[in-house]
Amino acid sequence: MLRNYTAYFVVEICSDGQTYEDAGFYPAKNFSEAVDYLEEFYGDELAVIKHLELLDTPMVYMKPEAAAEIVANIFC
Repeated sequence: MLRNYTAYFVVEICSDGQTYEDAGFYPAKNFSEAVDYLEEFYGDELAVIKHLELLDTPMVYMKPEAAAEIVANIFC
C-alpha cells in the first residue's frame, strides 16, 4: 500500500562515542509516523532529527543511473 508522502530526513546518530549524520527517504502517512519510524529504526543511537520534510509524493523515483549509484554505495 502506498503512503501519502515520502519523508526526507537527516538525523544525527551517536554510536560508540562517535557522532555522524545519516539521511534517507521513508514512505509515511504523516509526520508522526515518520518520527515513529526513525525512533524505531535508530533506537537509542538517534540523537537529533536535523531535518524532516514530507514530500508530496508516495514514491521517490529517479534515473536508473542514480538508483544504481545509491545501491552500489550503500549495499555493496
